[in-house]
Amino acid sequence: MKTIFVPVFVIIMISCSKKNDDIEVTNIDQLVGNWKWESTCGGIINSCTYPSKTQFLEIDLYANGQYIHKTNDHIDLQADYTLEKTDDISGTLVLNIDTAIYTEYYSKQEKMPIKIGYNRLNIYRGELSDSYVKIK
Repeated sequence: MKTIFVPVFVIIMISCSKKNDDIEVTNIDQLVGNWKWESTCGGIINSCTYPSKTQFLEIDLYANGQYIHKTNDHIDLQADYTLEKTDDISGTLVLNIDTAIYTEYYSKQEKMPIKIGYNRLNIYRGELSDSYVKIK
């Protein structure tokens, strides 16, 4: 009976365990990396938009100050960035659009407040809040 119980118990434990692929982010100093878009919320009607198989976004932030924004695996903005740190979990991401590859929708210098919370990066653009999870 014990020989049957142990394999069954192991199989149940493996199948019931929760897989968590999220990288733990607790401090704004962990900003460098690859971030996958999870949602955009806010606006006049305070609604949310989520990624789909045909509409997804990513941000790459490099230690050398390079910012790359991709829509559906296509680079639509590449610029230099600096971080104005307020405290351990918040600050302002400043994009230097003068060095950007794509500048149609941005001013010369874009300042976006950011905050780390609940293992997510939140970027605030006026009434909208974009939420990202770190994947690399």
